[in-house]
Amino acid sequence: MRRFVSELLNSYGYRVREASSAEAAFCVLEDTATIDLLIVDYAMPGVNGVEIIRQAWHQHPSLKALLITGDAGAVCDGLAGVRLLRKPFEPAEFLQIVAGILAS
Repeated sequence: MRRFVSELLNSYGYRVREASSAEAAFCVLEDTATIDLLIVDYAMPGVNGVEIIRQAWHQHPSLKALLITGDAGAVCDGLAGVRLLRKPFEPAEFLQIVAGILAS
């Protein structure tokens, strides 16, 4: 999923930084001054995407986030303003959601 999303965003001119784990994501957040959107999958090794967003907000309280999930029971508890995108999704739907979040 990470590779698909990254390639799709790159093909539409977005600059993408990938992370294969929560730890790697936090390193990217520390090393990058400006991140416009954090996109995470709910199912991550060791920690879920909701927790990654919560922790990221400690460093960047105004960071916009998109949570992708194939888990029908996944929710964005306590994450006001986080968009939830359920898998499977169409590339056009994903791109429209990303553009909408960035425009808000």
